Amino acid sequence: MRFERILNTVKVLKVYGEKPSEINYITDDSEKAVQGCLFISRKGNNKDGKDYIALAVSRGAVAVMGDEFVCGAPCFIEVDDVNAAMITVSYNFFFSEIKPPKLIGVVGTNGKTSVCHILSHLLSSAGYSTGIIGTIGVYYSGKRINSELTTPGLIELCEIISKMQKDGVNAVVMEVSAHAIAQRRTGNLFFDALIFTNCSEDHLDYFETFEKYSNVKRSIFKSVRTDKMIVNADDPLGRKIIEEEGINVISYGIENPADAFAIVGKESDEGTEFILNLMDYVKRVNLKLVGEYNVYNALAALTCAAAIGVNAEIAAKAVEEVKPIAGRCEFLGRCRGGKIFLDYAHTPDGIFKSLTSLKKVC
Repeated sequence: MRFERILNTVKVLKVYGEKPSEINYITDDSEKAVQGCLFISRKGNNKDGKDYIALAVSRGAVAVMGDEFVCGAPCFIEVDDVNAAMITVSYNFFFSEIKPPKLIGVVGTNGKTSVCHILSHLLSSAGYSTGIIGTIGVYYSGKRINSELTTPGLIELCEIISKMQKDGVNAVVMEVSAHAIAQRRTGNLFFDALIFTNCSEDHLDYFETFEKYSNVKRSIFKSVRTDKMIVNADDPLGRKIIEEEGINVISYGIENPADAFAIVGKESDEGTEFILNLMDYVKRVNLKLVGEYNVYNALAALTCAAAIGVNAEIAAKAVEEVKPIAGRCEFLGRCRGGKIFLDYAHTPDGIFKSLTSLKKVC
């Protein structure tokens, strides 16, 4: 791609050396530098990109971008704010010639993976070709790619979405972690819908206080980031979002008044029955997932699907087909008459909900 096109709207302070006419790749990881690429030198939590410029150049980088000039590159683009510049450059490189597919983000302490997989199935049932980005990997078009992070870094994220789009994917459902929001890993990507599941204590080693942690999750729920907010009305932070964002919010819940709600019935080790009211479409649903917390996950997915135009009857029928998700209250087998479940719950609230649900059915 033409280098000038990649730099469009980037605030460049000074150019050292001769700018290349073409750039064939961008990266902020020196190990991924290839011949003809642009290496973005920026400071991370533990490492400083300027210490890896020589390695990136040795691997073929023809230009380097950073907010502090370092000699040794064929061309160095000095910018005012390298993180802001990376957001612009990433979008320009991956999406200037194609329109990103429909993008749906799932935010919350617990339930993100389950909601993504349920929603992906609902969208597929409605005719979408879907992709998933999250904790247990990247899935699309029958492919599975491992990812080290729940939400990949910005450049990797844009690259994955562009590859999905080129492979025919027209709806991407992705987990958006609190770390990703704080570190701006989603850049300025616009979400067709953002789902909020819940907020409970987690990652205080990084965020220090629950208030800081919850404020980070809250911060992405703005009209400049999404058209539609699908929010849990039974969560305190969810109610705050509903109160503050108002017209852009579609709520779901079990305990409090909401646009979409459920009345939970019989719970067993094979699933959960509930009466669904999806914006006045009513149906008895037999969910193959254990526990009330999975009713919340199903509600989040159903509400989002309806909000972006999926027929309620199609969505409600499809949710009954969803199979247990790997590591999410997954039945493994029996031993000496006891039933064995595998669950990824690791937060106080997540463990409490998993054990409470299993106690009801064991």
